[in-house]
Amino acid sequence: MADHGRGGGGTKGHGQDVPKREPVIFVLLLAAALAIPLGMIFVFNLPPALAVFALALIALLAALAPRLYEFKEYERGVIFRLGRFQYVAQPGWHVLFPAFQTVEVVDMRTQTLDVDPQDVITKEDIRLRIDAIAYIRIVDAKKAVIEVKDITNAVSHLLHGELRSQIGRLPMQDVLENMDELNAKLYLALKQVEDDWGIKAINVEITDIELPQGLEDAFRRREEAKQYKEKIEIEAAARREAVRILNEATQDMDEKTIAYLYLDTLKRVADGRSSKIILPVELSDLAQGITRSLKNRGVDEKKLAKELVKAYKDDANAA
Repeated sequence: MADHGRGGGGTKGHGQDVPKREPVIFVLLLAAALAIPLGMIFVFNLPPALAVFALALIALLAALAPRLYEFKEYERGVIFRLGRFQYVAQPGWHVLFPAFQTVEVVDMRTQTLDVDPQDVITKEDIRLRIDAIAYIRIVDAKKAVIEVKDITNAVSHLLHGELRSQIGRLPMQDVLENMDELNAKLYLALKQVEDDWGIKAINVEITDIELPQGLEDAFRRREEAKQYKEKIEIEAAARREAVRILNEATQDMDEKTIAYLYLDTLKRVADGRSSKIILPVELSDLAQGITRSLKNRGVDEKKLAKELVKAYKDDANAA
């Protein structure tokens, strides 16, 4: 009869069926134990003492009978004989004597260990709740069974201690900003026990850091303020760039071109819904300068003004 032995080698379905079969097996064994001596006495006419001796002999042979154990490709069996380590059984079928041999089945596949959330205190006495996950694989079944009582529990407690040690030295801001460095230190701590525990550390990662409620709200407000500040700085930089480009564009313009641009801007303002128009001081200064220049040259101001207005209207209609 093939058996997985002890240590969790069987499937969950197998484990659920065993309790249902145990009462039936017990009744059958009890019936056989009563039927054999009665049959010897009444069928073979054996003396009762001899029948009891024969029954005891059969029971002894049954207890010493070997059993067939099966180990899957991803399993190893650590065999103990009379309590002492004997050998590590490889995948396949193995004949063992349960009377004086026991077996611990070890799963050699990669295991995902969800480390229980741990409350830790930072350098400024701020309490954080850290959740982590570790990936390990057993490479030496003998050490994993003999050197460590519970490999999962041992890894979890090791990471808990390392988290308390590392985070207790750091302020909270460094904890939040240096996640990769913390992960590397946790991984290194697990690497240091690989040879002793017969495991291989694959990866360790902090999956979540839970802040106190009030502190979490403060961080959110600070982040919003930071984003608003960046937005204002970008808008201010855009305005400065626009002014710079406008200054470069107006350097080669004469006074008449600038006056025309002022008039065009006033027309756009007048086309809108605004009921008031404010003339900039620069436009008045420019008009006075043009007037003085025209007087010095003996040009008729009214005639020139009419021509400028007419040219502006024609240009506006053409547009």
